[in-house]
Amino acid sequence: MNSELKKNAPVSFFQADDDCELAFRHLKIAPEKSLTVLLIHALAMNSEMWTETVSAMQTEANVYAVDCRGHGLSQKPAGPYNIAHFGADMCSLLDHLNVEQAVVVGCSMGGTVALGMAGRSPERVAGLIAIDTTAWYGEEAITRWAERGNQALANGMASLAEFQCERWFSDEFRQLNEDVVSQALDVFLANDTTAYNEACLMLGRADERAGLSRYQGLTHILIGQDDYATPLPMALGVQALLPGAELKIIPKARHYTPIETPKIVAASIDALLSSL
Repeated sequence: MNSELKKNAPVSFFQADDDCELAFRHLKIAPEKSLTVLLIHALAMNSEMWTETVSAMQTEANVYAVDCRGHGLSQKPAGPYNIAHFGADMCSLLDHLNVEQAVVVGCSMGGTVALGMAGRSPERVAGLIAIDTTAWYGEEAITRWAERGNQALANGMASLAEFQCERWFSDEFRQLNEDVVSQALDVFLANDTTAYNEACLMLGRADERAGLSRYQGLTHILIGQDDYATPLPMALGVQALLPGAELKIIPKARHYTPIETPKIVAASIDALLSSL
């Protein structure tokens, strides 16, 4: 039996350890004993950001994508949010699926969650792919992320739209793929501003550097060449904490490479799966 791609995969739900109901999709179906891939989306996105990446995957695997708490069709509990709890949510999903380990793939916020999960629960992580992300956003992160969250609370998500689109995608991609950019923007604009603010505050406080030495598995780090949201020094910082991690710089791309360059991201997932 070959993997079956589910482009319009139905939404399922599971309960996190605090009874928060979270949504997920089974995007690619393979035999029961196949490897499992868990995809974690970026801030203010949802599980749909992985559709084209999964479409481009060649390796047989069961692929799941989750809507993090506060996002998509998942519940939006009151804060504060933290990376440890988001990582615990991913472990709860694996428990729900009766899966011991998964290849964990995260982009941006999802990458920070994936790094945190690898540090806190390395036994659940068969392989790690950190995309356009960082373990720590720097000395001024608390202030900068609080300002962004406050802008959303005061002026709505639309006030951040132009700023975000320029960070997400290269100029060329935005010009040639207006429909794709529009879809991503629609997801962004649909966010609950209170939940978005809590996620911003979480990223401002995030520091997953100390725990990463506990993870000894295979790691790929991907970054867009022109990503100025989480620039190359941040990717190099993650690589320094994970000896043996492979770093790939994707030419011309910016911050949302799973959407802008899905075939390259898929190839990285395929390569890591083939190494296990």
